[in-house]
Amino acid sequence: IYSPFTPLFTGYQLFEAANYLAPFDWKILYNLGLVHLTMQQFASAFHFLSAAINLRPKMASLFMLLAGKMGILQLKADLNSFKGDISKKVVSAIK
Repeated sequence: IYSPFTPLFTGYQLFEAANYLAPFDWKILYNLGLVHLTMQQFASAFHFLSAAINLRPKMASLFMLLAGKMGILQLKADLNSFKGDISKKVVSAIK
């Protein structure tokens, strides 16, 4: 949880205000995606990074961040399925 007094949250508020004033500026969307990644809000990061990619499709760093985010989500999904598999094996071993 981020309090309103942290520099990250203040930056988030400033970028949100900038996005309200210039919704088609890819740099603002890029930075909002970075802030959301830092705050581990991956769905919001995906939203802003994919919007930035649609506005500036030749920026390699946008694709890199999006791919990194998708890799993080895949690792989390793999970890959750691994936990489920382990718990099933433990339950079947107990029976």
